[in-house]
Amino acid sequence: MKKHIEKHGRLFVLLLDAGAISLAYFLAFVLRFDFHLPPGEAYNFIITLPVVLTLRLAAFYYFGLYNGIWRYASMADLTAIFKGILASQIVIMAAVLFVQHAHFPRSVLVISPFIAFIFVGGIRFAIRMTRNLRYRETEGKQSRMPIYGAGDLGEAVLRDLQRMKGATRRAVCFLDDNALKHGRSIHGVPVLGGRDKIAKVIKDKEIDEVLVAVNHSRGRLITDLMQVYAESGNPRKVEFKTLPTMDELISKTRLVPDIRKIDVGDLMHRRIVDINMGW
Repeated sequence: MKKHIEKHGRLFVLLLDAGAISLAYFLAFVLRFDFHLPPGEAYNFIITLPVVLTLRLAAFYYFGLYNGIWRYASMADLTAIFKGILASQIVIMAAVLFVQHAHFPRSVLVISPFIAFIFVGGIRFAIRMTRNLRYRETEGKQSRMPIYGAGDLGEAVLRDLQRMKGATRRAVCFLDDNALKHGRSIHGVPVLGGRDKIAKVIKDKEIDEVLVAVNHSRGRLITDLMQVYAESGNPRKVEFKTLPTMDELISKTRLVPDIRKIDVGDLMHRRIVDINMGW
């Protein structure tokens, strides 16, 4: 069944979109008439639905909504949906009002695109969410770790962990010295504080390892984190680990396999110098 759906993924999503558009259009009529649809308006719905459905789907196709892989829905898909609805709405209003003219409730044309955007966008992210939930299911013990660095690199590691089937690590929180990020969350994982919270987090969350995921000033930061934890007197043994910077991983597709123990090079405070002279 799964292989059959993947093989015909475009048709599957197109049919879902057709259902969402039809339902959104019907709900616009129902809301307009306070859930008591007069017989004449039911006729308006039936006679104009093919026009709305055809133009919406054609616009979605034009803006490339069916070219992507639906289980990797992103903001680009939402943008394409918005463009498709906006472009098709102009043509729909002209076509519907030309056919029905004074006998059509114009407020329906205002309500329906908003509902359609919510429904069609919801389909994309519901598919993505179910995939993420399936990938979180794993057998055996997972190593619990905080990610130090609530920036681009930390977010990329978390995203990789959440979609990796059978992941052996689990990110339980973020730590970051930027106070503006405290109390917020990334993909559902909270940012609990800065380096001063590391001992408390390790104790309360039963941490096994700490991942340092920053792109700059790494050596001094790692040294400070180890010192702060050593001075806390917490007897729990944890491993401090890191991974290459975003520049070093620019050609890679996965970040998690590159998580490694701290070595001497990571503790150096100087920057890497590029000696390529272009010869």
